[in-house]
Amino acid sequence: LAKYLNKEGRVVMREVRDRDNQILASCLLFKDHRRIYNLISNLFPDGRTKLANYFLYDQLFKENRNSGLLFDFEGSDLEGVKYFYKKFSIANQPFPVIKINDLPAPLKWLKK
Repeated sequence: LAKYLNKEGRVVMREVRDRDNQILASCLLFKDHRRIYNLISNLFPDGRTKLANYFLYDQLFKENRNSGLLFDFEGSDLEGVKYFYKKFSIANQPFPVIKINDLPAPLKWLKK
């Protein structure tokens, strides 16, 4: 998917490196006509102590401030990640979930 979208100019990849050229943080984002979607974010141990993620996202926000695009963090169930993303949140916009249990009756009851 990333290769396909990259051909259309819809992939954003960024990284933060220290003076020794070691990667501290990186991210992969997709964009469409309305949003920039934060798909994958990596923070390495030295990046955590140097607050590289804050720098990374600050640069992304500055880079896109006049684009009219919304930044979508995509959320997380990991407490540390959720806490970090919540600092930037203006509004929580949960997405709907549909669960379909189309198993035969005995299995359907066990699944519940």
